[in-house]
Amino acid sequence: MKLPLSTTRRAATLFGAALVVVVSSSAVAASAPVIASTPQVHACVNKTKLTVRIVDPALKKYCSKAERSVSWNITGPKGATGATGATGAIGPKGATGATGPAGATGLKGDTGAMGPAGTTGPQGDTGAAGATGPAGPAGPKGDAGAAGAKGDTGAAGATGPKGDPGPAGPTGPAGAAGATGATGATGPKGDTVPDSRFGTNTEMANSGNAGTCTMGAVWLVAGSVAGGVPASGQTLQISQNAALFALLTNTYGGDGKTTFKLPDLRNAAPNGLTYVICVQGIFPARN
Repeated sequence: MKLPLSTTRRAATLFGAALVVVVSSSAVAASAPVIASTPQVHACVNKTKLTVRIVDPALKKYCSKAERSVSWNITGPKGATGATGATGAIGPKGATGATGPAGATGLKGDTGAMGPAGTTGPQGDTGAAGATGPAGPAGPKGDAGAAGAKGDTGAAGATGPKGDPGPAGPTGPAGAAGATGATGATGPKGDTVPDSRFGTNTEMANSGNAGTCTMGAVWLVAGSVAGGVPASGQTLQISQNAALFALLTNTYGGDGKTTFKLPDLRNAAPNGLTYVICVQGIFPARN
């Protein structure tokens, strides 16, 4: 309920506002303890009507017999610290500040210790020969040695006379031809003796690609890498080498349906050389 209008002007000035208080008889009887060190409010409570009026404590006997004197602290004791609230969302990133001026250049540090000597580099090429110096002066001619004594000439032997040729003897008469004998039976075929100049170390070259070649062409290679594929009788798939099969067919082997073979020229190659064949290149055209 509203405070009575009898509240003094001094009390209104002291607290700066009107106070609406509703209390029960139990509330008045059990008022909170007053802390003397804090600002307080003093009032009188009508025991019958339970109305409250704020009074100035400087006045003497400010409460009547029909009223009870009460007071309370304007500021209560400090309560317990509440739980920390949830962290707020991170605000937007602020604008980047201007770059500060460059700092002064520091003092030059001491020179570091000399590192170990590097390894000796390879010997350089021999320089060009220098120009031939001038010829030195000729030395003095030495004294001629004494001539040796001439030896005696030996006597020539006498040549003997040439003898006369003897007469040729008479040619005897030719004998009669004998009868031709019967032809003998054919002997067994002898073993073939391989030529030692061919067929040894004839797969030294590996497959390679040295540029454009004509498909099916065969040539000898002396190096370790060929410009084609060694001709060693390899089996190839027709589906993967249709153009080469059109040239070789199954002349050198294979079933002619799914496979065909390259020629095997290992025994025909000179020792240390390799026959190679072009399997990818220009397809030859007929004239």
